This record gives sequence, structure tokens and C-alpha cells, in this order.
Amino acid sequence: LPSDLVRMSCPDPSYKPWDLKFYKRVTFGKTLEGSTKLKDEDRKKISEQALRGLKPDLDVWTDGSVGEAGSGGAAILYRGSKRSAPVHDIRVNQAGKLACSFDAECVAILAGLSGVKDYLKHKHKKMHTRIRFVTDSQSAIASLASGPLGVNEPLPQRIWNDISNLLHNHINATIHFQ
Repeated sequence: LPSDLVRMSCPDPSYKPWDLKFYKRVTFGKTLEGSTKLKDEDRKKISEQALRGLKPDLDVWTDGSVGEAGSGGAAILYRGSKRSAPVHDIRVNQAGKLACSFDAECVAILAGLSGVKDYLKHKHKKMHTRIRFVTDSQSAIASLASGPLGVNEPLPQRIWNDISNLLHNHINATIHFQ
């Protein structure tokens, strides 16, 4: 992913109504609204409780970071639930010098989607695959939850384009963002 992609405008995806059926296979968990006011231990309990619900085939944990030296995002992919599964892959992307934390978080999700694409290449298309993305970016989840036609920033549009391509090519996959 080129670092200048963060600020590069991408065209409106121009989805056709029949292309939007994939959207039903992308779900979003509850956000932890007001969680910044909670104690760390209470936030941890609430987060762990939310993560117990879905038993993924592939667990993708993402995080973005911005600093003086630059910014970027990373994704760690686990086969199965994170607690019991070995690391399958690690992906890292630069976000560019002008990136904000939202951009870095989106770049991390894109890194995870790149890993998911490679993972799905080796899966039989008829096998159902449950994929869970775990991110601490409430703003990225909120932006993506507005749907493929509701986003107006370049990186969330790119994320939806990648999701669309993944789900069109791997019919039995579902993606959950938490």
C-alpha cells in the first residue's frame, strides 16, 4: 500500500443494487460508548464479554498509530479465536506523514483485509469462513457501519471495495467488526 494512498482520493464505488447483497454478510458489534470514563479493568471485562459471542475461523486484530517518525497500521491474523490459536500472518502498512489516527486505523484494517484475501485463496469456496476484525477504533467502526454507500472518505471506501471483492470471490465468508 503506497504511503500516499492515504490522501489520494478514490472514486465513488458506484455499486449496483444487485452488488449490495454482500453487505448482509458484514456485521458490526456494539461499540463501547462512554468506555473512556470506565476503569481499565471494567473496560477489559466488557470487551472480553463482547468478544466471546463469535467463534471465528480467522481472527484479525488491527491497530494504527501516529507518531513523529511517521504513521502506519498493522494486523495480526490468528486461525481461530485469538486466545487459543497460533499466529497465521502479520501485515504492516505505512499510512504516510500526513495521516491522522483515523487514517492509520483504516490502513491497519486494509492490511488485515490483504491477509484475509491471501488466507481465503487457500480455502475451498464452499466452506463457510467466519472472519472477525477486532479494532480499538470506534470511529473506523462507526464510519464503516454506515455501509458501502454511506462512507465518503477515501480509506473507508477502499475498505468497502476490498470487502466487496473478497465476498464476491468467496461466497461463503462473513465478516464481523468488533
